[in-house]
Amino acid sequence: MLRNRVYIFVAILAFFTSPALADVKLGETHYFKNWAAGCDNGLSCEAVAMLPPELPEGMISLVLSRSAGNIAGKDDGLKINIFGFDSESDRYQLSIDGKQVDTGPIIQGIAPISVTGKDAMKLVRAIVRGKEAVVADGAGKMLGKISLAGSSAALRYVDAAQYRTATTGALVARGKRKYRKVSPPLPTISVPRLIPGNDIPDASVLVALAEGSSCAEDRIGVTQDAVYGLGVKDGSARALALISCGNGAYNLVSTAFVGTKDAAGKWKFQPAAYDYFGSNFGDKADLKLIVNAGWDAEKQTLSTFSKSRGIGDCGRSADYVWDGNMFRLIHARSMEECQGSVDWITVWRANVAYSG
Repeated sequence: MLRNRVYIFVAILAFFTSPALADVKLGETHYFKNWAAGCDNGLSCEAVAMLPPELPEGMISLVLSRSAGNIAGKDDGLKINIFGFDSESDRYQLSIDGKQVDTGPIIQGIAPISVTGKDAMKLVRAIVRGKEAVVADGAGKMLGKISLAGSSAALRYVDAAQYRTATTGALVARGKRKYRKVSPPLPTISVPRLIPGNDIPDASVLVALAEGSSCAEDRIGVTQDAVYGLGVKDGSARALALISCGNGAYNLVSTAFVGTKDAAGKWKFQPAAYDYFGSNFGDKADLKLIVNAGWDAEKQTLSTFSKSRGIGDCGRSADYVWDGNMFRLIHARSMEECQGSVDWITVWRANVAYSG
């Protein structure tokens, strides 16, 4: 089956392929007909129903998530969320190949339908045997359809990734063995709180920084430079500068510099350092490029995401925390297939421990 891969540039490079400076190994995403599946470094997994290639009308979204491990034989951490439809009803009916297999409340919110625990496991059993699911409201009015092509293979992948194959708690590949919890610990990144300070470089300093960088030739049209305070360290003010470095369809490209103000009042900048980095746009010889960047001062996080097409149904994202010296990866998501899914699968997580 040909995959619907949409790339921003012909020379696009794979995201997150640079050698790691720290022990960071991202999870993988895999694609099975109209389903995607993947897990993160803690073995929390997701399986996502995508739209069929012909993109028929009336299709809605389903995301199955399951954390690693269980408690006292219960199916904890197993959840099925169904969304992407509008309804004023407070009930739903879910049928697979014409047979009703589940019903329950519609809860207004991000996931109007949420099924957990034993009910979710029962629904999984029906999903892997079916071809198409139909969701209707309490009065029987159809709300949408879900393709089940590839669901069995996707959920078998989740079973294997979580070491559940041939155990009593497997989603598909069930057996008689008792499941032994395998749950790798997530890394914890220690982060000192920034010492408050409002000293940041003015616009003329940013202009000089941009014009003196290798991004100068790519700054065509509207540019969106930004600067944020990084507080004070060793008596010197520091700042984060996001310098525009071109743009592509649906994406604004920039690069990050970290500046330090010296005793003479002059700002000196160095390209920001990362413990793990990748880009959809390819990096310059001296600079790393980030896409649609955003800074959260309270959390000290730098976010970046790149869409492979305008509706945002495929792409990659990453969140980094500033630890006082470099940006450390704390969350990454990926969806390589452009088949209508608004849910990108988490492939990396880390905890953050703030101090000070």
